[in-house]
Amino acid sequence: MTSQRIWGLITFKVYAELKAESNRTYAGYLWWVFEPLLFMAVYYFVFGVLFGRNTEDFVPFLLVGVTIWHWIQSSISHSASAISQNRPIISQVVVPKYVFPTVAFINNSLKFLVIVGLLLFFLVFYGFVPTERWFGLVPVLGAASLFVLGSSFLVSAVIPLVPDLKILLDNGLRAMMFMSGIFFDIANLGQQWQDLLRLNPVAVIVEQARLILLRNEGPYFYDLAYVSAVGLVLLILGATLLKLFDHQYAKAPW
Repeated sequence: MTSQRIWGLITFKVYAELKAESNRTYAGYLWWVFEPLLFMAVYYFVFGVLFGRNTEDFVPFLLVGVTIWHWIQSSISHSASAISQNRPIISQVVVPKYVFPTVAFINNSLKFLVIVGLLLFFLVFYGFVPTERWFGLVPVLGAASLFVLGSSFLVSAVIPLVPDLKILLDNGLRAMMFMSGIFFDIANLGQQWQDLLRLNPVAVIVEQARLILLRNEGPYFYDLAYVSAVGLVLLILGATLLKLFDHQYAKAPW
């Protein structure tokens, strides 16, 4: 397939899947907003009310972290089953397999952009004043996108061939959530723990977004270069495996 036809297929599938998703529920596209808001509300109640976190401006602190984490987790999780869910297409048409995790990534990213808009509106309503620093969120999300897409390629390449890895992935994502500073400020920990946790690209992404939106600092491009480098390695590895196992997916155990 030519690159033009591939991107045409990606565009069509993105539209078709978003349309089908909205038609499956009465609220339709409103669930793009309701779902993450419910997600945020639950975690705020648990960590902000029940456990009484005393981090300054804990509500916006939590919402920035949860918003970014929800995008990362959803994109990777959906990509893990992207190929298996498209088995009818794979068994009939020769399609580059990277199309399917790319579609999953774009779908979740479009929803994420809607939530980012709501988040920025909330921050302004809460009392944060927008400055030119907020444009620093663009390179942060760019580096994050490379990491998320690379992770999506990798899990989509491996999990259809070894379905048991989906269980490890789900538990790994859960562990990553608690090690990414979603509910606490990594800067409040000892230096050795800070250095260890910042090896996690998600922790770096969340921290950079908070610095920009809540403290009017950054972005720090050395940290973004690290996230981008990890993402590029994952992307190359994932794309290589997708190409290597291309003819095996139609016979995969799923």
